[in-house]
Amino acid sequence: MDSGKTVTVPGYANDQKRLSYVGGSESAKNGGSGSKVNSPNSAISPTSSKFDYRSLLKEKEQISEEQIKARADYLKKQRDKLLELKKIEQQKQLQEQTEKAALERPKTAKAARAAMESKLETRKAIASKLKAEVIDATDSKK
Repeated sequence: MDSGKTVTVPGYANDQKRLSYVGGSESAKNGGSGSKVNSPNSAISPTSSKFDYRSLLKEKEQISEEQIKARADYLKKQRDKLLELKKIEQQKQLQEQTEKAALERPKTAKAARAAMESKLETRKAIASKLKAEVIDATDSKK
């Protein structure tokens, strides 16, 4: 087999998409990986955890490491700000929904009875306080 065999992909023009691969005997020579040569994801190696972004740049040394770190820090801060704003907005919407739900009529009969009972209890409590104050006020005047 050829060491750099080129295969056209069906459905594409000949110059549009080509895949290069290493054949079976060549993969044994190359460590048995059978990996693609000139893979578009060659910037990511399985041994390193970081992405090799410099392999994607046309001019590899145009951007300094300090500029990249500063940009990364700036973007992280912006992301944190956006997440905080999103969190605040969600809390505001939740609070508005709970306030709106509190003002609406109860949806079930059980909830309606509970609301009516609580109103009745508050009315009775107010009436008993007023009665006690009025009776105490009239008793003290006598």
